[in-house]
Amino acid sequence: MSEKPAAGQALLTARKLIQGKLHDIEMSIRGIPCGFGLNVGPTTRRTYAARIGELIEGHPTLEAIAASRLKVRDALTNEFAGFERKDARHGPWPVRTTIHVDS
Repeated sequence: MSEKPAAGQALLTARKLIQGKLHDIEMSIRGIPCGFGLNVGPTTRRTYAARIGELIEGHPTLEAIAASRLKVRDALTNEFAGFERKDARHGPWPVRTTIHVDS
């Protein structure tokens, strides 16, 4: 594999890892209020943190737990956005395909 496709594949692999961890932390944060009978409901990227804040307000333990996880979410969101910008500048990446022909 030449250098350009290898670099593209490495970038996509790293992006996918960050995306997966971002999803994991968001699901973890959603689970915190559920243990107290609170439902997060539908959110967007922009309304997510505010909605979590509304639900955990007045619960000091939940606030402490969610605050640290929301910081991690913010860091992952920023890193993921960086990969999105890199994809826009350098993509689309060449994809190798294999074609099987029956004889």
